[in-house]
Amino acid sequence: MLPFEPECFDFISCQFAFHHVRDKSGMLGAVLEVLRHGGRFVMRNLCPQECPDWLYYEYFPQAHTIDLEDFWPPETIVTTMEATGFARVTVELEHLRFAQDLCVWLDAVRRRDSNSQLMTISDRAYEAGIRRLERQLAGGDAQQVRADHLCLLTIRGDRGRDG
Repeated sequence: MLPFEPECFDFISCQFAFHHVRDKSGMLGAVLEVLRHGGRFVMRNLCPQECPDWLYYEYFPQAHTIDLEDFWPPETIVTTMEATGFARVTVELEHLRFAQDLCVWLDAVRRRDSNSQLMTISDRAYEAGIRRLERQLAGGDAQQVRADHLCLLTIRGDRGRDG
C-alpha cells in the first residue's frame, strides 16, 4: 500500500528497481490505484533474458541465474499489467552494444556496491569473477577491449477509464 490518496498522480516511473520488489503484482496494483484516469506508468530496467552475453554475466554467472529469477520477462510484466487494469501497455527493448575496456571495467567492479548484480551474488562468486578477470588481464594475451551487450527494457502503461 502506498501512502497516497487514490488517483493522485498523472505520472509514475520505476527506474531500475522493479526486480527488487518482492510483491510485483501488488506493486503494480498499488501504482494503478494512485494513477489518475489517463495517467501513465513507465518502467525502465535491465532485461537479462535478452542479454545473456553481458560481461557481468560472463565473469559473474551467478548474477545471471539470480537475475533470471528476480527480473520478470517482458511478457510476464505485460500480462500482469493488463490483468491489473493497465491499458495500452507497450514494450520497447533497447540493445546497447559497446566496447568495454576490461582494465577500466575491473576498477569499476572492484567497487562492488556500484552494481546491484554484484551485491546479490555470494562473496565466493564475486571473488572468483574478480580473480578470473585479473588473471586474464595479467596474462598479456587477453583482449583488453571486448565487445559488450546490454539490453534495457521500457514498459509503458496507462490507466484507462475502466482501470
